[in-house]
Amino acid sequence: MTLYKARPTIIALWLSCLSAFTTLADVPTGWIVAGSSPKDYEFSQDSNTASSGHYSALIAARPGVVPTGFGTLMQTINAENYRDGRWRLSGYLKTSDATRAQMWMRVDGPDRKVVSFDNMDARPITGTTGWKRYEIVLDVPSESVDIAFGFLLTQGGKVWGDNFRLEKVTAEVPVTSPATAATVLPKEPVNIDFESSTDTGFKAEKTFRAEEINLYDMFRSNGRHGTQHPRLSSDAYNLCGMHVVAQTREHDGTALKWDIMLSVFTDGTSRLASIAAGSFTVPPNANTRVPRHPITGLVVRLDGVKEPASARIHGVPNADNGVVGDFPEPYAEQIFDALETGTPFTLDLTYDSGEHETVRARTLGGSGGGSGNGKPLGLAHGADAPVRRCLQSLAPASQSGLHNPLAEFRHPS
Repeated sequence: MTLYKARPTIIALWLSCLSAFTTLADVPTGWIVAGSSPKDYEFSQDSNTASSGHYSALIAARPGVVPTGFGTLMQTINAENYRDGRWRLSGYLKTSDATRAQMWMRVDGPDRKVVSFDNMDARPITGTTGWKRYEIVLDVPSESVDIAFGFLLTQGGKVWGDNFRLEKVTAEVPVTSPATAATVLPKEPVNIDFESSTDTGFKAEKTFRAEEINLYDMFRSNGRHGTQHPRLSSDAYNLCGMHVVAQTREHDGTALKWDIMLSVFTDGTSRLASIAAGSFTVPPNANTRVPRHPITGLVVRLDGVKEPASARIHGVPNADNGVVGDFPEPYAEQIFDALETGTPFTLDLTYDSGEHETVRARTLGGSGGGSGNGKPLGLAHGADAPVRRCLQSLAPASQSGLHNPLAEFRHPS
């Protein structure tokens, strides 16, 4: 595991100020944040500007930041009730000094193949404009699996969205994208000198269900017994957390793995949380993990919890494209409880390539016990779970404690 090492430099990174941390508390209910560089944008529900009613949704480039990619607010819905029909997505958009704003809609079939798509790439909105209604019309074939839609901003400015509708139309209404992305061929060669790097719109989005999850408890002691489990030690601990490895397998036998390590520590006055994450492919009949693109956006959603939580990714990816970020500490403890009890959760990940993935997963939960070497630990769950015992003894890291090893045990299940 090379994603994350408990070293003094990392601890210093974890202890950085969290006052600038961005949560998704203001994002409209039902919508998610994605894009090639969502960290460069602010997403909110605006009560000062609306085409009608009291609220609109706003995407704005962060002050002092010059984004090179795009940010989007989006939804994905099951296509079951929309199959074999022609559907119109309409919505009102307003812009202020926008480099490029677009509404978009995509229909996916089996194996996440795009069967119809339109992102207004040939008719973007630029500059400053008042409220105006825009439309996208697409067919939803019988084999469709899901429908995704939203609006986006590329580079600078602001864009507001309001009063979106998805309604069935007759065959007489022309589609705005006559053919699927898979069958449309360009009339001329594109970027054959490889000099173009402009990001012009929304890229691929995929949905996965994790088929296998491995869960581990992590902790580090301030004392001499840094490798002992908190159940068996009275030491003070300077780090507590959980490590989740989720996996699914593609039709060609390639495995996709998402590796997330969430930890809590203290600066002496308050508890803080840090997250380390990476994504890998494992070729068929191989054990070697191949790093994928660095993650630029990571949102965690817990079933039964209204608001999601977003990591604030910072720093430079390591050799495995692993990244480190800050995370809301109260939500981190909710995640520990969810992993402990088997509550379903969702990971929304955005990569620097512009790809967006949604990973749906849950742990087994349970009340048994075991360690990585197969020896029973006899550990309880709930308030007596390993991570909870560790949190009860959490203390600021001592100088010697910083150099103690990070212990990791398979979570009892």
